[in-house]
Amino acid sequence: FFLMIRRPPRSTPKPSSAASDVQKRQPMNEANVTYAKQLDIYMKTTVLPNIAPHKKVAVFAHSLGVTSTRFYIKYLGGKEHISHCIFMGGANHGLGSADIVILRDPEGKVFKQAPEIHTGGSPFLTNLNAPGGEEGVKYLTISSPHDYYYSFYEESPFIDGAENRILPYKGHWGIRDSEESFILQLAFLENKINETELGKQLFPMPDRPYGEWNFCADCVKGQKYIFTEDGKVIYLDGTTVKEGVYKIATDKSPAWIDLAFKDGIYYGVYKLNANGDGLEIKLGKVNGERPVNHRYAELYYKLPKATVLPQEIIGKWKAIDFAYLKPFSTTEYILTFNPNSTFSIEGKMAIAPAFSVKGKYELEKACDIYKANLTIEESNLLLLPKNTYLGGVIALKDNRLMIDTPPSVSYTHLRAHETREDLVCRLLLATKKPNK
Repeated sequence: FFLMIRRPPRSTPKPSSAASDVQKRQPMNEANVTYAKQLDIYMKTTVLPNIAPHKKVAVFAHSLGVTSTRFYIKYLGGKEHISHCIFMGGANHGLGSADIVILRDPEGKVFKQAPEIHTGGSPFLTNLNAPGGEEGVKYLTISSPHDYYYSFYEESPFIDGAENRILPYKGHWGIRDSEESFILQLAFLENKINETELGKQLFPMPDRPYGEWNFCADCVKGQKYIFTEDGKVIYLDGTTVKEGVYKIATDKSPAWIDLAFKDGIYYGVYKLNANGDGLEIKLGKVNGERPVNHRYAELYYKLPKATVLPQEIIGKWKAIDFAYLKPFSTTEYILTFNPNSTFSIEGKMAIAPAFSVKGKYELEKACDIYKANLTIEESNLLLLPKNTYLGGVIALKDNRLMIDTPPSVSYTHLRAHETREDLVCRLLLATKKPNK
């Protein structure tokens, strides 16, 4: 018997009985322990007595369902009933976006899992990753360095002692729904995982910060670094220009970077994401100590080379499948691309009866898709505030537009480099006779 655990949608129907499907029984915003207890009830009331009374269960868990499932196994007796676990994109060692959330909501009132799964050594994860309590359960983790939820924390989904496999160029849903993922899942369940080399190869992460990097936040305009290959660095913040030299040490983890300006030396750490278009830098005080990690580092990004917008994209597009917008009870969403590199979004949702978003975009050709940068210049929607930067991918097929963007947080200007086949459960729009 196979059981899939994932985070539920925001609006969920009331269960008809205690034995309702586990996804229907979960509220949207609860702690891992609460979800684990719900899984325990579901196993005891439905799975064990009715479906697998004398057999063990194989569990598939994705995203935030992973840590809840691990708690159930380790602390609620789940190891007695589970033989195999396949964990895809789990926050086993922390989630970078949770760090940002707890800055504004340290008690986790808005996102109750954030205090449990941040990257600062939470007691929840420390105890979860301690040895013991999971004996007899076989684990497979599937992750991707191009999963934008784990950019700069690519090894977070790994578990010590598990079969950890990597699928490059897959996004957060691609590692769950792609053909390669299914091959690994089947091999693992048939106890043949050692017969395939798929996912064993480490992805060569970029480690040279050459180029021009723009600060990804709305608080400082014009802040950027320019690193040349001959060791020179220029720093700009809109009013100040500082020139100096830099040195890097890529054999350190995280990599070291030293910036020498006239006012002194800044010792720091840095890391690039898998696409090479995102850079995190964390510096100590001038002539001070080097930070030990890149948590809460400043995020910079590279602007793509602008390309001519495909004529077939220009015009109005109306959403026919709201995908990741469904949790916000979206009822209308119209996206317009204009020939002058501007865009607008008009729509309705439960938290905003009528919203309007406007801004500029740039596109970069990548195989049969376009990587897109969208900068919001006007907005009355809290989810997409002014000066937010969105990175995403766009694919055209049969007069339909598929769009995938990471969470709309100005700090996380990160995008997945996915192929068209990985655009699963994405925002889908159909044309409304594009403007001529």
